[in-house]
Amino acid sequence: MRSTFLQAALLAAAASLAACGGGGSGTTGGGYGNPPVVNPTSAPTSAPSSSPGSQNPGDAKQSQVGGATALVDASSGLALYTFDGDTAPNQSTCTGGCLIVWPAHAASSGESATGNFTIFKRADNGSLQWAYKGKPLYTFASDTPSANGNGDGVQGFHIARP
Repeated sequence: MRSTFLQAALLAAAASLAACGGGGSGTTGGGYGNPPVVNPTSAPTSAPSSSPGSQNPGDAKQSQVGGATALVDASSGLALYTFDGDTAPNQSTCTGGCLIVWPAHAASSGESATGNFTIFKRADNGSLQWAYKGKPLYTFASDTPSANGNGDGVQGFHIARP
C-alpha cells in the first residue's frame, strides 16, 4: 500500500515539474503552458471555510509536518506551501496549469487579514488568496491527511513555516 502511495506521489511530483517548469516562449501564466494531465490522490474541491474573527488567522493553524512545525489548512490539515517564484509581496506567479497541482489557498470576501496573514486579489482570475508574511499560500494536490507534506522542495515549493 505504501509503495502504491509513493508511486502516486512521484507521479504527481513529475506532473508538477511539467506544470511549473521553466518558461518556454509563447506561453502565458508565467511560462507554465498547458495544464498537465494529473490524477491527484486528493484534490481540494472547495475553499476552506471560516468566518470573520475565526480563531485560525489565514484559515491556517500550526501542526507538525515532517517532524517540524508547519502551517496547515485549518479545515483539512493539509500542508500549506510557498513558491520561490513569488518574489513580489502578495502577488502570485503560479497560474494556469500550475494551479492544478498547486491550488491557491483561497480566501472569501467575508474574511479579514490579521497578524502575518494578508489577503490579496489574484491578477489572473480576480479570486482572493491568503498570503503569510506576503508570500502567497498554496496546497499540493497530492497531499492527503495520512501522507502530508509531499510537495516540500518540489519545483520551488516549500512547506510554509511559522
